[in-house]
Amino acid sequence: MTPNAGNVSGSQSMTYMQLERLYCAPGYFIMETSQDYRQFAQECDRLAEQAVTEEQCRILKKMAAAWRKVAEQYDREHLTRAR
Repeated sequence: MTPNAGNVSGSQSMTYMQLERLYCAPGYFIMETSQDYRQFAQECDRLAEQAVTEEQCRILKKMAAAWRKVAEQYDREHLTRAR
């Protein structure tokens, strides 16, 4: 985890989440899992609860739904391949 990532709030925490991935394996592509996508969705939900405007809340909820859709798609594709 990046330093002090737990001490930030709002959209800054999403930035730290992205930076954390860069520090994991420099020079390598990191493939997220459906669990990662669901965590992104949870983070969007958390940020939506803290949103200042209705528009921010609506956008963050849409982002959360999109991340969940990506997680479901990932599961479908990888479960099919595993069979």
